[in-house]
Amino acid sequence: MPHEIELLRSGTRWRCPSGADKLAARARLPGAFAFDRAAAALRTARARGLASRDLLSLAFASSWLVNNAVPSPVFRRWLESPASDIWSELIDAFESEGGWRSLGVDDRAIVLEAANALAERPHGAGALSKVLALLVPDAVPLMPDAALWFALGTIARPDSADAQTASVDAIVPMLDWFSRERERADAALESLARAHVEVPLSPAQVLDRLVWFDSVGYRHFRSKSGAGYYWVRDGEREGVVALTTPPTTRAEPLDLAGASGDAPWRDEALRALDGDV
Repeated sequence: MPHEIELLRSGTRWRCPSGADKLAARARLPGAFAFDRAAAALRTARARGLASRDLLSLAFASSWLVNNAVPSPVFRRWLESPASDIWSELIDAFESEGGWRSLGVDDRAIVLEAANALAERPHGAGALSKVLALLVPDAVPLMPDAALWFALGTIARPDSADAQTASVDAIVPMLDWFSRERERADAALESLARAHVEVPLSPAQVLDRLVWFDSVGYRHFRSKSGAGYYWVRDGEREGVVALTTPPTTRAEPLDLAGASGDAPWRDEALRALDGDV
């Protein structure tokens, strides 16, 4: 399948080959599958006129499917006034016709003020995003530490896929990056969304899922023989590629320039980065 998506992240060119295969692999994870179904059901409910306030309890519970670290007592507080009013205000701010990049300074300040009012330490960007990604999925991606490391490079790469330590100050820069890259890759994301059969996804949701896969999720998809997905680097190009021949090293990223020319996994990785698979 021709290579379609290239993201600009943390000063590198990030290639995203095998996008359809990555989405299908992720959809086989029970929690991810149920989360996508929940997001689709909430989208239908919003389209039929249900107010976001009336869907908050369902979104809070569904956020646990992607390991939201927020405990139920916080959900209780969020469901009562004034927190529920702030949630409604925050969701409304993301539903402008022109999208996030059209918002002015005042509207962005409203988003940050609302996020700060809702955040209950140690729960910050990750916790809020795992709710917003269900209710306004075309505007807000999931923001665990791995995604913020991947997109912005402002925090260290976490050891855990579930780490959610970043404060709400990361929300605005992440939304800037996400909206820009979604627009840049719009045609390819649209194509992948149409081809994904497990559950309806929008182009923004496709990008969100690929960010999860390429930042940390790929670690879940390796066989006992070592075949599977690996993070590789070739000069200024990076990406997560599928290797049928496992490499002899587990260093991350795998440096293709420094690998032996006769290593079969090196040639396979280069073909993937070049879009020749």
